[in-house]
Amino acid sequence: MPKVASDDEVFGSYYDAKLNTVTVPVDVNVLLGRRAKHKFEGALGVNLGCYHERFKLQGGGIKVEGNQTNFGTFFYTNLGYRFCSKKGLLVRVGMTFNTDFIEGPELFEKRNFAPYFGIGYAF
Repeated sequence: MPKVASDDEVFGSYYDAKLNTVTVPVDVNVLLGRRAKHKFEGALGVNLGCYHERFKLQGGGIKVEGNQTNFGTFFYTNLGYRFCSKKGLLVRVGMTFNTDFIEGPELFEKRNFAPYFGIGYAF
């Protein structure tokens, strides 16, 4: 990740970080629909993650370097439509809902929606 100069860096301070992430998704998927071409797709799951950050902070005559490892989880739901033609064209469109799991008073505080679209070939 390239370092970008900020106003703080011009005046003698900066923060530089490198983040390594390993995640493991655990979910259940379902395809519903009697017709071969048109399907409803859904998923419900949790993503377990380990986030390791190496950072350097300098400013005001103080220089700090360190490492920090955090563990996090978030829950997600996918709801969508899937079309698959007899010739193999596959089109997916839907919405994903994510929420962070944070213990304490901020439980389920961070939420977001993200649309998804996919096109491919089924064989």
